[in-house]
Amino acid sequence: MIRAVLLVPERAAGWRPEGVLPLLNPAENGAHAALSAAGVPLEVMSEATFRSSAVQSGWDLVVLACPTVDSCRAAESALESTSGEVAGSAEDLDGGLPSRSLGR
Repeated sequence: MIRAVLLVPERAAGWRPEGVLPLLNPAENGAHAALSAAGVPLEVMSEATFRSSAVQSGWDLVVLACPTVDSCRAAESALESTSGEVAGSAEDLDGGLPSRSLGR
């Protein structure tokens, strides 16, 4: 079975006086829905949690729906340190790619 994770930035979410702030933005929600519809079980995790050494290993697919260069490099580093293969690189972000999937 594929172990996949969707990385999201730290952000306020939940009930607020002005309404509900969603955990996922539209691009992240779309990535989650598409992979779930394809039968890929997907965990959602903050980028900060992912960077901790305890959870970096064992992923077959790391999805970054709205990556920053820093978050992309962190995911690349985590996968490379566990013999993962990286499709593309952080430099691809200069071309305006809307999403990234990194796998091993």
